[in-house]
Amino acid sequence: MNKHILILSTMSFFISLESCKKDDDDPELPQVLENEPESITKVRLSFESTNPTGNSFAAEWSDSDGVGGNAASIDTIRLDSGQTYDLDISFIDGSGNSEEDLTFEIQNESDEHLVCFESGLLGTALSNTITDSDGTYPIGIQSEWIVNSKANGTMTISLKHQPDGLKNGSCDVGETDVEIEFPVVIN
Repeated sequence: MNKHILILSTMSFFISLESCKKDDDDPELPQVLENEPESITKVRLSFESTNPTGNSFAAEWSDSDGVGGNAASIDTIRLDSGQTYDLDISFIDGSGNSEEDLTFEIQNESDEHLVCFESGLLGTALSNTITDSDGTYPIGIQSEWIVNSKANGTMTISLKHQPDGLKNGSCDVGETDVEIEFPVVIN
């Protein structure tokens, strides 16, 4: 009798395991989202002067407790007139127990991401050109900044998520994963 109960219990266990498997054909079951927006709590800008006597530096935006909590901290981008800088951007998720650099993931999904730049009040004092691409459209994790003259203003940097063929090289489509307005001072 105990042997039959054990066999029936074991069979019930395996049947219940089988019924818990995800069924992609059943719309009633919850599906895992593949293209969830990234949780970005830190953006690091690493500027490397192309002039051997120029300065290299980093500027950072950080919002460790996420939207709606404490105010984010933000560094001022300080550039020297007459210099050219190569910029690398890192996107970091610090919402868990440790920081996770999302930049590699964004590069791997480069056909779904675009970094957008919009300068405010800088006019011709600063120009920037995106130097990386997904093979068709720019990505924007890497760019070149040419500093022409002294000025003060802002640079808004946005990471756009453009899945499912939305990416067309324009910042007008897709969802915004993060958008930061950095103050800029050009000496």
